[in-house]
Amino acid sequence: FAPASLFWFLKQVPIEIIFDQGVGDIFTIRVAGNCLDTSTEGSLEYAVCHLHVKVLIIMGHEGCGAVGAARSSNKELEKQPKCLCDLLKNVKGGLDDTRLNVIQDEKAGDREAVVSNVKYQVGNLLLNQAVKNSVDKGELIVMGAFYNQSSGIVDFIEIHWMYFYKPYFVGMRTKNRKNRLVPYLK
Repeated sequence: FAPASLFWFLKQVPIEIIFDQGVGDIFTIRVAGNCLDTSTEGSLEYAVCHLHVKVLIIMGHEGCGAVGAARSSNKELEKQPKCLCDLLKNVKGGLDDTRLNVIQDEKAGDREAVVSNVKYQVGNLLLNQAVKNSVDKGELIVMGAFYNQSSGIVDFIEIHWMYFYKPYFVGMRTKNRKNRLVPYLK
Protein backbone atom coordinates (compact mmCIF):
# COMPACT_ATOMS: atom_id res chain seq x y z
CA PHE A 1 0.00 0.00 0.00
CA ALA A 2 1.28 3.45 -0.91
CA PRO A 3 -0.25 6.85 -0.18
CA ALA A 4 -1.88 8.54 -3.17
CA SER A 5 -0.93 12.05 -2.11
CA LEU A 6 2.09 13.84 -0.73
CA PHE A 7 1.90 17.01 1.32
CA TRP A 8 4.90 19.21 1.87
CA PHE A 9 3.78 21.30 4.76
CA LEU A 10 4.68 22.81 8.10
CA LYS A 11 1.95 22.86 10.68
CA GLN A 12 1.31 21.07 13.94
CA VAL A 13 -2.22 20.05 12.88
CA PRO A 14 -1.98 16.55 11.37
CA ILE A 15 -2.73 16.79 7.65
CA GLU A 16 -4.81 13.60 7.94
CA ILE A 17 -7.28 15.48 10.16
CA ILE A 18 -7.55 18.43 7.76
CA PHE A 19 -8.41 16.09 4.86
CA ASP A 20 -10.25 13.40 6.86
CA GLN A 21 -7.77 10.65 5.97
CA GLY A 22 -6.37 7.75 7.93
CA VAL A 23 -2.84 7.57 9.31
CA GLY A 24 -0.50 6.51 6.50
CA ASP A 25 -2.91 7.54 3.74
CA ILE A 26 -0.92 10.71 3.08
CA PHE A 27 2.88 10.97 2.83
CA THR A 28 3.75 14.19 4.66
CA ILE A 29 6.97 16.19 4.79
CA ARG A 30 7.10 19.05 7.28
CA VAL A 31 9.70 21.72 6.62
CA ALA A 32 9.86 25.32 7.87
CA GLY A 33 8.99 27.63 4.99
CA ASN A 34 8.46 24.65 2.64
CA CYS A 35 12.07 25.03 1.49
CA LEU A 36 13.86 22.44 -0.60
CA ASP A 37 17.09 21.01 0.73
CA THR A 38 18.79 17.68 0.03
CA SER A 39 16.80 15.60 2.51
CA THR A 40 13.48 17.21 1.57
CA GLU A 41 14.16 16.81 -2.15
CA GLY A 42 15.25 13.21 -1.62
CA SER A 43 12.07 12.47 0.32
CA LEU A 44 9.99 14.03 -2.46
CA GLU A 45 11.80 11.96 -5.08
CA TYR A 46 11.19 8.82 -3.02
CA ALA A 47 7.47 9.56 -2.83
CA VAL A 48 7.25 10.31 -6.57
CA CYS A 49 9.52 7.55 -7.91
CA HIS A 50 8.90 4.70 -5.45
CA LEU A 51 5.54 5.34 -3.83
CA HIS A 52 4.13 6.72 -7.09
CA VAL A 53 2.09 9.46 -5.42
CA LYS A 54 -0.35 11.04 -7.85
CA VAL A 55 -0.75 14.46 -6.23
CA LEU A 56 1.93 16.60 -4.61
CA ILE A 57 0.64 19.60 -2.69
CA ILE A 58 2.83 22.29 -1.22
CA MET A 59 0.73 23.93 1.46
CA GLY A 60 1.55 27.08 3.35
CA HIS A 61 -0.46 28.20 6.33
CA GLU A 62 -1.77 31.30 7.99
CA GLY A 63 0.73 32.86 10.38
CA CYS A 64 3.78 30.99 9.04
CA GLY A 65 6.68 32.01 11.28
CA ALA A 66 9.34 31.23 8.66
CA VAL A 67 7.67 33.48 6.07
CA GLY A 68 7.19 36.20 8.68
CA ALA A 69 10.85 36.00 9.71
CA ALA A 70 11.97 36.03 6.06
CA ARG A 71 10.32 39.41 5.63
CA SER A 72 13.01 40.86 7.91
CA SER A 73 15.91 42.81 6.46
CA ASN A 74 18.95 40.95 5.15
CA LYS A 75 20.92 42.50 8.00
CA GLU A 76 18.54 40.89 10.51
CA LEU A 77 18.67 37.56 8.69
CA GLU A 78 22.48 37.55 8.87
CA LYS A 79 22.23 37.57 12.69
CA GLN A 80 20.60 34.11 12.62
CA PRO A 81 22.54 30.82 12.79
CA LYS A 82 23.88 29.81 9.36
CA CYS A 83 21.35 27.10 8.46
CA LEU A 84 18.39 29.20 9.61
CA CYS A 85 19.77 32.21 7.75
CA ASP A 86 20.06 30.11 4.55
CA LEU A 87 16.50 28.81 4.97
CA LEU A 88 15.08 32.31 5.53
CA LYS A 89 16.98 33.67 2.53
CA ASN A 90 15.49 30.86 0.43
CA VAL A 91 12.01 31.91 1.55
CA LYS A 92 12.84 35.60 1.04
CA GLY A 93 13.80 34.82 -2.55
CA GLY A 94 10.14 34.22 -3.33
CA LEU A 95 8.79 37.34 -1.66
CA ASP A 96 8.21 40.60 -3.52
CA ASP A 97 8.80 43.00 -0.63
CA THR A 98 7.89 46.06 -2.71
CA ARG A 99 4.45 44.60 -3.48
CA LEU A 100 3.94 43.11 -0.02
CA ASN A 101 4.80 46.35 1.78
CA VAL A 102 1.90 48.23 0.15
CA ILE A 103 -0.67 45.81 1.59
CA GLN A 104 -2.17 47.63 4.57
CA ASP A 105 -4.10 44.80 6.19
CA GLU A 106 -1.73 42.64 8.26
CA LYS A 107 -3.69 39.42 7.75
CA ALA A 108 -3.93 40.01 3.97
CA GLY A 109 -0.20 40.75 3.84
CA ASP A 110 0.56 37.56 5.75
CA ARG A 111 -1.61 35.50 3.40
CA GLU A 112 -0.08 37.07 0.28
CA ALA A 113 3.46 36.45 1.56
CA VAL A 114 2.68 32.79 2.31
CA VAL A 115 0.97 32.28 -1.06
CA SER A 116 3.94 33.94 -2.82
CA ASN A 117 6.30 31.57 -1.02
CA VAL A 118 4.21 28.55 -1.97
CA LYS A 119 4.32 29.60 -5.64
CA TYR A 120 8.07 30.12 -5.43
CA GLN A 121 8.66 26.73 -3.81
CA VAL A 122 6.46 25.03 -6.42
CA GLY A 123 8.67 26.64 -9.06
CA ASN A 124 11.78 25.33 -7.30
CA LEU A 125 10.25 21.87 -7.05
CA LEU A 126 9.40 21.77 -10.75
CA LEU A 127 13.12 22.14 -11.50
CA ASN A 128 13.63 18.65 -10.02
CA GLN A 129 14.01 16.27 -12.95
CA ALA A 130 12.16 13.33 -11.33
CA VAL A 131 9.19 15.54 -10.47
CA LYS A 132 9.24 17.27 -13.85
CA ASN A 133 9.34 13.93 -15.71
CA SER A 134 6.36 12.62 -13.76
CA VAL A 135 4.41 15.84 -14.44
CA ASP A 136 5.31 15.73 -18.15
CA LYS A 137 4.09 12.11 -18.37
CA GLY A 138 0.81 13.02 -16.69
CA GLU A 139 1.58 10.77 -13.71
CA LEU A 140 1.77 13.57 -11.14
CA ILE A 141 -0.13 16.74 -10.38
CA VAL A 142 1.77 19.42 -8.47
CA MET A 143 -0.19 22.19 -6.84
CA GLY A 144 -0.05 24.75 -4.09
CA ALA A 145 -2.48 25.43 -1.29
CA PHE A 146 -3.04 27.79 1.62
CA TYR A 147 -4.39 26.52 4.95
CA ASN A 148 -6.37 29.06 6.93
CA GLN A 149 -6.03 27.66 10.43
CA SER A 150 -8.60 30.02 11.95
CA SER A 151 -11.36 28.73 9.65
CA GLY A 152 -9.98 25.29 8.76
CA ILE A 153 -10.41 26.07 5.06
CA VAL A 154 -7.82 25.03 2.48
CA ASP A 155 -7.64 27.21 -0.63
CA PHE A 156 -5.99 25.60 -3.65
CA ILE A 157 -3.93 27.90 -5.82
CA GLU A 158 -4.94 28.02 -9.46
CA ILE A 159 -2.61 26.27 -11.92
CA HIS A 160 -1.60 27.87 -15.22
CA TRP A 161 1.21 27.21 -17.72
CA MET A 162 4.68 28.39 -18.62
CA TYR A 163 5.54 30.92 -15.89
CA PHE A 164 8.27 29.11 -13.96
CA TYR A 165 9.98 27.67 -17.03
CA LYS A 166 10.81 30.82 -18.96
CA PRO A 167 14.55 29.98 -18.84
CA TYR A 168 13.68 26.47 -20.04
CA PHE A 169 12.20 27.90 -23.25
CA VAL A 170 15.09 30.18 -24.19
CA GLY A 171 16.27 29.24 -27.66
CA MET A 172 13.45 26.75 -28.30
CA ARG A 173 11.26 27.00 -31.37
CA THR A 174 7.68 28.00 -30.70
CA LYS A 175 6.24 24.81 -32.20
CA ASN A 176 8.15 22.70 -29.64
CA ARG A 177 6.96 24.65 -26.61
CA LYS A 178 3.46 23.19 -26.51
CA ASN A 179 4.77 19.68 -25.85
CA ARG A 180 7.01 20.82 -23.02
CA LEU A 181 4.70 22.99 -20.97
CA VAL A 182 4.92 22.57 -17.23
CA PRO A 183 2.27 23.89 -14.83
CA TYR A 184 2.91 27.05 -12.90
CA LEU A 185 0.93 28.77 -10.23
CA LYS A 186 -0.68 32.14 -10.86
